[in-house]
Amino acid sequence: MRYSLILIIAFARIVKEVRSCTHASNCPIAGQLCFAGSCRDCASNGECTGQSATRIYCHTNGLCLQCRTDADCEAGQVCIESYGLCGSDCASPIDICGSGGQCIWTSAESKYYCIRCVFSSDCWTWKNVESGLCDAGTCSPEFLSCGQDSHCPSSSAAYCSSNVCSPCTLSLQCSRFTSTPLCNTTTGICVECLADSDCTDAVAAQCSENVCVPCTDSSQCSHFSSTPICNIDNGVCVECLADSDCTDTVAAQCSGSNVCSPCSDSSQCSRFSLTPYCKDPGAAGVCVECLADSDCTDVAAAQCSGSNVCSPCSSSSHCSRFSLTPFCRATGLGGVCVECLVDSDCPSNVAAQCSESNVCSPCSDSSHCSRFTLTPVTRTMGFACGAFLIQIALPPHHKFVHQAATPASTAIDIKTLVMRLVLRGIFLI
Repeated sequence: MRYSLILIIAFARIVKEVRSCTHASNCPIAGQLCFAGSCRDCASNGECTGQSATRIYCHTNGLCLQCRTDADCEAGQVCIESYGLCGSDCASPIDICGSGGQCIWTSAESKYYCIRCVFSSDCWTWKNVESGLCDAGTCSPEFLSCGQDSHCPSSSAAYCSSNVCSPCTLSLQCSRFTSTPLCNTTTGICVECLADSDCTDAVAAQCSENVCVPCTDSSQCSHFSSTPICNIDNGVCVECLADSDCTDTVAAQCSGSNVCSPCSDSSQCSRFSLTPYCKDPGAAGVCVECLADSDCTDVAAAQCSGSNVCSPCSSSSHCSRFSLTPFCRATGLGGVCVECLVDSDCPSNVAAQCSESNVCSPCSDSSHCSRFTLTPVTRTMGFACGAFLIQIALPPHHKFVHQAATPASTAIDIKTLVMRLVLRGIFLI
């Protein structure tokens, strides 16, 4: 280490400029002396003692040193060869040195020592900048010496720059501070937060002046997926303020403690269009599609199954509430409610036939009308059931015409009836 120091200082002597001075403290290299207004190296111990009561040994490198070996130092001190000064162990730049001076990081030795400055140039060496003064063994203004960021204990000077604890420039330099892990690059201070999203506690979700404080608006809670709503009464981010904030059918009710809980009433499910009913209200409450068949409004899914899902009908009892489609027709995929299954399901004589599409339609055969005692036959002209059928013989070029007759006309002579029909112009050919 001694030879490393000599090489470093020798290089400094080669490139140094001639500096004017009034005292050795004005010289840029610690250990130089001031002669005739100019900085130069020492030539003897006498020259050193003539300008300093501490740096009294003239080293072969031309610099005045306080010590050459540990024997030159007081008891409990060692000779710090990289600086040629005596010092004692310390652990942190904020340690108080009992013998005065300050705790300085020595890169060559990779450790801290309590050292007293002799010349201002000692401070310049430790700070890597020509500024400040040595005042009674301590550098002024004071600074925290470091070898790496972790040596800097203050959030206001978290970055180790040129062996001096300085304001931060990156959040990485603040990461070791659990309560202030982010760098405000404007002020150079490590802070708790820069944005709301940096606040990780629901009771202090808002970032205000780089400090996490209680929320005042739900937007400040949006980064909490489980508690995205702000209860402005206490400034805490919660899961819900109203039932409508609860989006899960198994927890549809917002409890008094602002937690989404199982439903206790169907009103808490009404906002779910597909599952508007509460099953097993209470601790096991869950919103379902139906509780009874009557809750199912689609003729293609008229039955409420055991799993509380509207499913195809399996019995006409599932369809009875639909006045227009009260019968269940079984299909390969399940049942569907239809208007009729057989002719007898059609109650009107103007639509007496159950078609293949299960719709009541006009009759096409008297068999469709036989169940109507007053209108048991087909009236071809109107496709409706009539009282009875009259067949009239016509010349060969005419067709048979069927006309339903009323009971009042049954006693009229057939020829008279034909003549009347012809005269009235309603005989159909």
